[in-house]
Amino acid sequence: MSILSGVGDRLAVAFGSGVALGDGPGSGLRGEAMACWPSMMAYVPFLDPLPAGHDWWWLSAPVLCLGIAMVYKAYRMPSLDGYCREVAIMAGQILLALLLFAVGLGVLVMWVVPQLPVPS
Repeated sequence: MSILSGVGDRLAVAFGSGVALGDGPGSGLRGEAMACWPSMMAYVPFLDPLPAGHDWWWLSAPVLCLGIAMVYKAYRMPSLDGYCREVAIMAGQILLALLLFAVGLGVLVMWVVPQLPVPS
């Protein structure tokens, strides 16, 4: 008997498909349950990204910059006098650099690349 026997029946019930899946050993998944099976088998991070927050990814940039600045300054400063000020300055510098890189890349892609000659 297969390790996956009975899984198809549970999937069919969970997804409300009225597909008969058979009850003997070796009766594989069929119908609608088969269509949803590959998406439930495995998660491949860069090929199948999780459907969460794709429009809001940029909100993680300030948090990431702040965390990098906090760790770097905590490690590099000889004393913690003025720590918060130094962290704020460094986080601002990182965010400004990210913004300038984004603008530069946007200019490159939107205006410079379309002006390049196309070989015939």
